[in-house]
Amino acid sequence: MLLAYFQLAISMAFVGINISIGKEIVSHIPVFLFSELRFLIALLILLPLLSMRGEWKSSWSKEEGAVLFWQSFFGVFLFSICMLYGVKWTTATSAGIITSTVPACIALLSFWILKEKLLRNSLWAIVLSVCGIGLITFSGESQALSRISMLGNLLVFLAVISEALFTIFAKRLSGKITPFQMTAAINGISFVLFLPFAIAEGMSFSWGSVMRSRVYLHRHEYER
Repeated sequence: MLLAYFQLAISMAFVGINISIGKEIVSHIPVFLFSELRFLIALLILLPLLSMRGEWKSSWSKEEGAVLFWQSFFGVFLFSICMLYGVKWTTATSAGIITSTVPACIALLSFWILKEKLLRNSLWAIVLSVCGIGLITFSGESQALSRISMLGNLLVFLAVISEALFTIFAKRLSGKITPFQMTAAINGISFVLFLPFAIAEGMSFSWGSVMRSRVYLHRHEYER
């Protein structure tokens, strides 16, 4: 049990790191194109690992396929869109605090969907999460900034709900397929979902601007 808690804590830490990195990258690369490149890199790593571990799975049941699709749609496709666009219009700190409400959202959705019992501690976590989001959202310094920040915070919260649904679907497949198989399948489905939008952005994207940004950053660091 302690190992499971530790693994979940580490995974949430990676989510927090992803927010800060994602906020920086999407200021230079379009959201869909960045996401597609991310899944391509992940697949290049995961597919050989699956083969080496002897976990390659070429056939899936209808239930597994349906759950994996919705898991990818909510937990990866919608999550990435809402999160990456959200952090463009709010601060990384606010986004990090809002994403910390994921456990509370999982508890609430587990109660509604999986019919799990809602314990007193979970209820307090949900109440405090709602209060925290309200405090962040309505504390803008100016009306214009507040409206932009509210939109960003709303998108981040929608990403939180998507992440919670991702966990709910993952629990349905727990014990049926391995974590590596699930991860590879989700990345593969997400790669296909993002592909049309990534192609459209890639055709109009100035690839040279990324190199110019790198040169500028290196020069700026050298001058400091």
